[in-house]
Amino acid sequence: MTQLIVNATSYLADPGGLLSFYELDSRFVSVNGSRYLWHAGVNGMYQPVWFNGEEYTPFPIEVVGVSIEGAGNLPRPMLRGSNINGYLSRFLLTQGDLVGAKFIRRRCFVRFLDARNWPNGINPYGTPDPTAAYDDETYYVNRKKTENPEMVELECCSPFELDNVQIPRRPILSTICPFQFRDPETCGYSGDPVQDRFGKSFTDAVVDGGYGYTLNSRGAWTAGNTYQIGDWVTILSQNDFTYGDTLVYVCAAANTTGSSNNPQFNPTSWVQDWCANNLGGCAAHFSSPLPFGGMPGTSRASFSQ
Repeated sequence: MTQLIVNATSYLADPGGLLSFYELDSRFVSVNGSRYLWHAGVNGMYQPVWFNGEEYTPFPIEVVGVSIEGAGNLPRPMLRGSNINGYLSRFLLTQGDLVGAKFIRRRCFVRFLDARNWPNGINPYGTPDPTAAYDDETYYVNRKKTENPEMVELECCSPFELDNVQIPRRPILSTICPFQFRDPETCGYSGDPVQDRFGKSFTDAVVDGGYGYTLNSRGAWTAGNTYQIGDWVTILSQNDFTYGDTLVYVCAAANTTGSSNNPQFNPTSWVQDWCANNLGGCAAHFSSPLPFGGMPGTSRASFSQ
């Protein structure tokens, strides 16, 4: 919480209207999931409202029970939304009742909203500042509590109360790297393909146990292109377990073309770039120091006399 928001709540005689903005992110609980931005339309704001460069759509939504009790009990807010014409019921059918979806409440005074909310591009109540807002309140949908023709009610909970949550969230593994290969936020590798899932090198000579390929980047895979041995492509995964991830494949057959030769479903013509998620796989892709996600120092030490 910045000093501006402290001043607005503590010292100003009229800090202006306080608006609540809601984000519901279901991208990690359903293949049909998305990120939804809403505001409840209170204080006469019945049109889309821009906050911190993002557009929040008006929707009949209410959140209750977000207060923190002095006894230390974690809040379990209730998210209630209008279900007129079965809108939310159809929404829930395709997204597993939204269980596990992230829910965020943001609050900001009108005086700090983006200037583009007004026709002349000037906030008449103050100076726009997206940082002058209360801290985000983050919860996760725990269960669907009520569903009827009038409304849907979802019970949310703190991240610390989620079923099957493991603390610490990142397990301590000595010889296994938990990072997703080529993930820019963890692994970070973005170079040429190196080896297949069995550790066989793409560029080492055949006599040395490799494929002997000369690699050639061809960008994103396209069904209409013709590929030769050693060409490598990227493709968005359609597999349930890796859906949406960017995968890399190396062509293993000359004159490969056509929609029937999708790299992800044709192992005879394509070989997937892979990391064994161990120190050897990391060393094959990086020079020292290695960004290995495991913790080798936690392995059992042996001492010799």
